[in-house]
Amino acid sequence: MPFLKRYNRRTLLKHTVSAATAALVAPIGGLTAMANAGTSQRALVCVFMSGGGDSNNIVVPLNGKTRNDYEAERGVFGLASTEALPFAEGVNNAYGESTEWGLHPGLTGLANAAARDELAVIANMGTLVRPTVKADYLRDPAFFRPERLFSHSDQVAQMHSGMPQMASASGWMGRLVDHLTRPSDALLPMGISLSGNALILTGDRSAPASLQADYNLTPRAISATEREARTDAFKWLLGNNNNMLQARANSAMLDALTLGEQLAAARTSGPSSSVPFPNTAIGSQLRDVAELIRLQRYNYLPSQPQVFFVNHGGFDNHSNQGPILATQLSQLDDALTAFSAEMAAIEKTRDVTTFTLSDFGRTFEVNSNAGTDHAWGYHGLVMGGAVMPGLHGHFPLLQKNGDDSTDRRGRWIPTTALDEVGAHLAGWMGLSESHLPDIFPNMGRFEHNLAFLSS
Repeated sequence: MPFLKRYNRRTLLKHTVSAATAALVAPIGGLTAMANAGTSQRALVCVFMSGGGDSNNIVVPLNGKTRNDYEAERGVFGLASTEALPFAEGVNNAYGESTEWGLHPGLTGLANAAARDELAVIANMGTLVRPTVKADYLRDPAFFRPERLFSHSDQVAQMHSGMPQMASASGWMGRLVDHLTRPSDALLPMGISLSGNALILTGDRSAPASLQADYNLTPRAISATEREARTDAFKWLLGNNNNMLQARANSAMLDALTLGEQLAAARTSGPSSSVPFPNTAIGSQLRDVAELIRLQRYNYLPSQPQVFFVNHGGFDNHSNQGPILATQLSQLDDALTAFSAEMAAIEKTRDVTTFTLSDFGRTFEVNSNAGTDHAWGYHGLVMGGAVMPGLHGHFPLLQKNGDDSTDRRGRWIPTTALDEVGAHLAGWMGLSESHLPDIFPNMGRFEHNLAFLSS
């Protein structure tokens, strides 16, 4: 189904919401802010593992032929079965055997979530133009391969857009917002990024907000009275312009100021959290997401479904990967553990699903610098009270030049498309099956039989 012609979109503007809250980036344009047409209060939280995480050492087999191949091919760089944290057992499709699975030892919180049946793993997912096997990949690259495969910038853009064969000005979560919302006077958009402007949240008819910690338009050292006077003066200036284009831009800035005041007031009067979040970049982002969900939960902000985007970088490890990966995963685990505890405290565990995406996976082969290089398929993590626990999808054959690898370096050809994962998440948020082609134009090429979330 063809996409709708893009409307003129508002330019992005920033405003402080308070000394401790971040700045809002609000859209300019002719569309009103969007609010959900239904009554659902569910939320999706996308955690992007920027750089390409080595999921070959995040999710590992613990026994059987799968384990034998893992040890033979990865050697001392692999995780020992005694190091890994058991989280699931199930049939391994590539080997035809029952396999126990473990997590990286830095993911103790996620292992605990697995013990509560709140963790699922999507095996070998990635960007796909159409279902692809090795013979297809080698025979007809133009027909089967995503554009500029193995390139960071291109694969990030495709993971955001859901369109691996062409450039797109919108993202799949933004197009989801397009379909789940209706015009309203509410200023708080459905899509919110805590990591700058995010293509994944940009729709064809909607624009996200961006909250950026510690951004300020005015010096913090001024008094509250002076701050109020400056804001009032700024509003007066914005309200006095006869140029139509400038007036529309000013109107959006006024909306940003108003929303900033609303958020600041909600934070001041609303309930605070008793859950300590780690003082890291990903910890701060997830703390702010949790705060927005909490304020909606207790009606200090308009209640509506939300989609959030946060970013956790540092996974492009071509050298000395072992300790770097351990640190990055430990930071991620601490942040997700705190976030999960907060959702439990406000009784939102079943209403909030957190999932990971990444540029791509890493080679199964270890390079000469004790690192790994750009690859393709990787294992995604899904956390929340609605998950169907365990490992979903088809785990690859762990042989560097086997049937599931593009070449001799162990670059897994994805067996689950981003389209299928995103479609299931979108359905959980309430999207009608008939609208899936609007979100993922290639959806009709895939089976779409994943079931990692309960209704």
